[in-house]
Amino acid sequence: MNHIEVSPGYINELVLSNQAIRAPNYRVDKKGNLRLGLREWGADLIPALMSIFWLKKDPRADKTDGWVGYSFHYGGEALRLEFDLKDDPKNNSYVLVFTAVEGKEVDPKSQKIEDRDFGTIKITKGKPTEKEWKKLIRQYQKSRKNYESDGEAAVKAFIDCLPSWQRAVVGTFDQLVEKEVPDVRRAIKWHAPFYGVPDNGWFAQINLLSKYVKITFLRGSELKPEPPIPINNKEARCVHIFEDENLNLDQLKNWIKQASSISGWLA
Repeated sequence: MNHIEVSPGYINELVLSNQAIRAPNYRVDKKGNLRLGLREWGADLIPALMSIFWLKKDPRADKTDGWVGYSFHYGGEALRLEFDLKDDPKNNSYVLVFTAVEGKEVDPKSQKIEDRDFGTIKITKGKPTEKEWKKLIRQYQKSRKNYESDGEAAVKAFIDCLPSWQRAVVGTFDQLVEKEVPDVRRAIKWHAPFYGVPDNGWFAQINLLSKYVKITFLRGSELKPEPPIPINNKEARCVHIFEDENLNLDQLKNWIKQASSISGWLA
């Protein structure tokens, strides 16, 4: 791990530098008195991450990269925020991977929270006003880049969060792209890995479903042979990879080579 002082201010910096992503299986705990229906990444979770007032390393043995922070929603709910900090050695930084949010009750008299891992937590910051909350959203919107977090580290962090069989499939595809496209550009866009070539657009994306991994070639209709599954797009074609299915590595390599050589999406 990097020798960087992790603080609420540093978490804010990661968010504003587009190095914060949502884990593919992030959890909203309905049992934790969560009345606000926090589901939207930009509208609710980002402002909460940007206004953390209490932050500690996660003590659980299976959370070696984990951190726990506390914030408030402007509606009044105290929020326990869980996230991993994945090392980004190329930039001497981290990628923040948001994993869970849970509503917590605040004792109205003592202004304290009882946390299962840390005991009693004293409130040191009042809830933001709706105006302050919207200001945080605008700050984030101004800094972000088309809903994407750039870079190899963000995609690697995303892959690392996946269940084992999906991690194997997506990790293999990622390695094939790295080998076949030396100048590949990676990004997380709309909570999905994208692959492209600088100044030539995006050529592939990956989506995760419960029973299969969906690999989409965004100009797939131009590939020979075409990937087998059309979607609601005249040009895109995809292939579904199911658990325990053997990957056709030669075919994937062929499609990757072709797809990366033609003008991609948003070129």
